[in-house]
Amino acid sequence: MNMKKLLGASVVLLVCSGVEAVPITYTFTGSVVEIDPSLSSTFNTSQTLSGSFTYESSTAGDLYGSDASGFSNYYGALTDFVMTIGSYSASPPFGSDIFSGVQVVNNFGAVDRFVLSSRLTGAQFNGFNPLGFLSLDDFAGTAFSSTSLSDLPNLTGWPDGANHFTQWYLAFSRDGSAPRVAGNLTSITQVSTVPEPGSLALFASALAALLGSRIRRRWPTR
Repeated sequence: MNMKKLLGASVVLLVCSGVEAVPITYTFTGSVVEIDPSLSSTFNTSQTLSGSFTYESSTAGDLYGSDASGFSNYYGALTDFVMTIGSYSASPPFGSDIFSGVQVVNNFGAVDRFVLSSRLTGAQFNGFNPLGFLSLDDFAGTAFSSTSLSDLPNLTGWPDGANHFTQWYLAFSRDGSAPRVAGNLTSITQVSTVPEPGSLALFASALAALLGSRIRRRWPTR
């Protein structure tokens, strides 16, 4: 293949990759507030929650209502979701008996909300694997501008907002009801980011210029 054509194709691929979303990962911690009596041999309020989750921001969603006042469900967007309390840990593989994914609510009932939910794998209670749930609520309805998963702002520090509320639980039931252990988040931190398309395009242009100069130095003119 002609070297200049190969260079052009490489740059096009690099620029195009800049508009593709990449997995977004957060870590979080939380306090234990509520414990069903049947779970008291495993959980107690002196324990703390720690965990992480990863979602694919390019996942297509199902919109209910409107983007300005509604919510979107992103089935299958979760690629990882780990919740650890004391010595108990719940993690993938995900179950298929209940919604598994991400929900983004924008100005629906004057509330913005980010929700994760999935059946996880861990020691069973009540005949069920744990159902993991995490919710970030903004009762001012100003956190999000749409229900788009790819347009979400950085959620780092969410528990510090005056109008913000957080909750999490592990439920050992079919639908999230008792028995369960639950509480609130104390921190959430983004540990990976989506590269900005403009930044990658700039990098591609610089790479093209660099490689072009090397080609001109090595190849004699005709």
